Amino acid sequence: MSDTSMLAPLAARFLWLLKKESPNGKESGGAPDPKPLRKKWCPEGFPSLKGVRKIKVQKASILANVVANLVKKCIELQITFSVENPENSLIWSMPEFVKLLERGDVEKVTFHACMFGSRRNKSTSLVATKGVFTSMNVCCDKSHDHLPWGV
Repeated sequence: MSDTSMLAPLAARFLWLLKKESPNGKESGGAPDPKPLRKKWCPEGFPSLKGVRKIKVQKASILANVVANLVKKCIELQITFSVENPENSLIWSMPEFVKLLERGDVEKVTFHACMFGSRRNKSTSLVATKGVFTSMNVCCDKSHDHLPWGV
């Protein structure tokens, strides 16, 4: 079996596990921590973090770097890829993702889910193989109603 044929199922399983087990440091989702652990200008966590909060952010940062390295391997093996997170996710400010976006073969596409059948206008971004999802770069055209957010 070639490296390429082995990587795809392993990557799919790995990314599913990341989505399922990701520590909320906070990339997206989950209950918010009472105090912010990081900001866009400090995506790897505030230097003042200590204890459990510091560990939580370190784990999330490690996972983001693992995903970025997996993406680099996909690029090397010419495997189409995408990484999805909310538009305002701090993962896009992580140094490894910033470096990925500086490449010429990777692009960030942002779209509102309501333009693809959702009843909410969730703004989502994909960092992906350039040209694969470009046509999804669509913002809400305000021609429809949205369901409210909340419980």
